[in-house]
Amino acid sequence: MRAQIDEIRQSGELPLHAQYTFDEFDALVSREGSPPTIEGVRPPVLKTTRRKVVTLQYGVLEAREVIRQTETADGRTALVHSTRLAELVGSGCSYAYDLIAKVGLESFVHGRRLKDIQRSLEEVTGSLWIPTSSLDELRRRFLFHLGQVHRQSAGTLCEWLQQRGGMTWLIDGTLEPGTPVFFGVMEAHVNILLQSWKIPTENADDMVPCLQEAAQMFGDPCQILHDLNVAMGLACETALKGVPHYICHFHFASDVGEDLLTGPQQVLVSRLRESHLQVRLREQRKTQTDWLRNGPEERRASLLLQPLLRGDQPSEPWNEALGREVLLAFHFWILDYASDGSRQGFPFDPYPLYLHRRLLQAQKALARLLAVPAVAVRAPKALHNMRILLSDYCGDARVVAAVDHCELAFTEFQRLRAVLRLGAAGQSPMHHGYDLTQDGAQQVRSALDQLCHEYRQRLADSGDDRERKICTIILSHVEKYLPQLVPPAGQNPDGFRTTNPLEGTWCGSKRACRQTQGRQKLTRSFNALPSELMLVANLGNRDYVDVVLDGSLDNLPAKFAAAARSGGSYASWRTKNSSLNVGRLPRRLLCQDNLLEVLRDVYVSQCKEEAA
Repeated sequence: MRAQIDEIRQSGELPLHAQYTFDEFDALVSREGSPPTIEGVRPPVLKTTRRKVVTLQYGVLEAREVIRQTETADGRTALVHSTRLAELVGSGCSYAYDLIAKVGLESFVHGRRLKDIQRSLEEVTGSLWIPTSSLDELRRRFLFHLGQVHRQSAGTLCEWLQQRGGMTWLIDGTLEPGTPVFFGVMEAHVNILLQSWKIPTENADDMVPCLQEAAQMFGDPCQILHDLNVAMGLACETALKGVPHYICHFHFASDVGEDLLTGPQQVLVSRLRESHLQVRLREQRKTQTDWLRNGPEERRASLLLQPLLRGDQPSEPWNEALGREVLLAFHFWILDYASDGSRQGFPFDPYPLYLHRRLLQAQKALARLLAVPAVAVRAPKALHNMRILLSDYCGDARVVAAVDHCELAFTEFQRLRAVLRLGAAGQSPMHHGYDLTQDGAQQVRSALDQLCHEYRQRLADSGDDRERKICTIILSHVEKYLPQLVPPAGQNPDGFRTTNPLEGTWCGSKRACRQTQGRQKLTRSFNALPSELMLVANLGNRDYVDVVLDGSLDNLPAKFAAAARSGGSYASWRTKNSSLNVGRLPRRLLCQDNLLEVLRDVYVSQCKEEAA
């Protein structure tokens, strides 16, 4: 059956080493019926070129292009190239646009590795095998052509956005340690990334040209949202004078939470490490697991806890393994403390505090359990030891003080979140927009004013240093950023107040890079890949595909070909967007004779010329 399928597939493919002639003169004759001539003579042939072209649709073919020479209306000489070949493959490239689009989508959108793409191409076509080095180059060409299509579609996209009403920009940057910053501007209504840049740092001088370029391409926005970075605010005021800009509520709450919880949480974590509680519990789990796993077969076959918890009748009588199963159930319930959070990370989820809460609940439950005489007699010694370990930890004076501080700080932080209406929402709470109506925004403003008044009163009345410190942190943050948190009445009709959608785009792009590269750290990738990398996220946006790609990703090859006719050179783009091995010489130079003497002579010569 497999052989028959391969035979049918091969019968539908082009013959190997097939040669096809691309002549614009013949194409015009077939389309228009009358050949374009100069005084009755067909344009002369200047030269004929041949190159191998690899396509996804036709396989491998040899393209023979006839280049003719003609004269323009003003008497100048012009070369006539084949438009059919230009629609198939780019100038100087051996790989067709459909193959570039396929490799780019599989890599950047679906997160597939080059080896997997290579294997799938060979399976689909039957004979098409492309080296991974060439596939990596096709990934770069994909980003180059995608950037061309996006920039050339800016006018169409701008007109479409203007028809929808005023724009709200979300601006933010992302980076990996030791890499430049990927800085982007997103339109909040439709979550389309308008443009991205690769800049050295998030300084105002680097961001101002980016904002000016975006405004030139798409027009000025009605308002801008950014994080608490002072440089971003300065860049907005410099590049777009008169456009109001506000800070992201989510970043504001995160900044307050870090100031509130970092100190007491560090004390709690430090005390937890000093007590060696987690190490001892880990050893206990290992010991009891080995007891159950390595014992006689009948011991492993007579586990009772799961059916008892389901409400089933036990198939075996009570045995000594049940107490150890209960012990491990306590352990695993404690280790599941992360489920108490909302998947928002610190400071929205202080996991050490969640862990301590479970330790305290487990200690109380064990004390009640072992207070029953029948249980105390039959329980394994390890269960009694666990109760002692937990009692010693939960009764430690320094632990109690640190937990009290954490609980007080977290309670006030949760209260601030409630005032800001930033409770966890959506499937991805960290990427949810948390938009508000205009009335809701003004209610938040009134609630913040009331909260500030209450904290001022508590500062005047309270004698507790911890409470005063917590109130001071929250009050100082709110008073500092209140004018930039909520716009005046009537000036925020859209209700946007976080940059979380843009943060979600950054996370999605990084996740795809990690899947493609198979590396947790993206330093090498971020140093090597161009700014167009972040534009890939637009391909998952339905509105963007409808406006720019005429409704389907299948139109990418045609869009690439159309953009290439009026776009820049790939070679020059490749030079500007390649990572540099700073200070590293090629091996051919390192291997030359008398390198150190030549190096000395060159440097001395240059220094003397500079001095002169």
